[in-house]
Amino acid sequence: MLLTRRLGAATVALAVGAGLALTMSPADAAAPQGTVTTITVQDFESANLAKAHYGDYISVDADVAATGGGDVLDGTVEIQTAPVGSSAWTTVASSDGFAYYSIDGLKQPIQFRAVYLGGTGYDAAYNDVTFAGSTSTTVAISKVGRGEALVKDTKKKVCYKVGPKPYKNKPVYHYYRIGKKKAWHRSYTEHTNKKSEICWKPVKLKHVKHIKKTKGPKITAEKTVYVKSGGMKKTTVIDKF
Repeated sequence: MLLTRRLGAATVALAVGAGLALTMSPADAAAPQGTVTTITVQDFESANLAKAHYGDYISVDADVAATGGGDVLDGTVEIQTAPVGSSAWTTVASSDGFAYYSIDGLKQPIQFRAVYLGGTGYDAAYNDVTFAGSTSTTVAISKVGRGEALVKDTKKKVCYKVGPKPYKNKPVYHYYRIGKKKAWHRSYTEHTNKKSEICWKPVKLKHVKHIKKTKGPKITAEKTVYVKSGGMKKTTVIDKF
């Protein structure tokens, strides 16, 4: 259920160790000093970039290394993006020796690459060298599945939009699974408005000093189901714990 995904959005940066990491080989294999540019793209909501959903948190890391040994000490590293199928690349982040970029709410298909502009460092024999620039191969999120993205967060109203295609006045079904059982239990149902959004007024909870803990099977998975709408088929998103 996307309730967990919503609550996890604020702390997802702490989960750097989870998810999928793809290391790309260099596109410029003829670089004189053998500089290699790598790019790592990670989706914190899915175990596979091919199953990315609208609203997912995406992080991109870019780094350079010298093949055959040695250290790259300086030189600008850029992270570039472009619409899938386009060659119109735009630099979205750059830094010396390393670059980082994130998307807090995926909206549409997108592709990434890393570009190293060249710099200085040491080879395997600790000789001063000048490294040539290189470009990584491309990592693409070619399809964005049905999901939810935060579009409004104030003291009076919180709204999540269901996308990427229209989902006007439609239900969103939530289920949960307990322990090792395979059966799904109906949790609750939400409905979108004419803007394809689910909105509610935040409720301030009172502080409780003593909470009695109860023993029993824990929720091991949650499932969110979106019906057919906006040209998209029925979509099921499962989160396992």
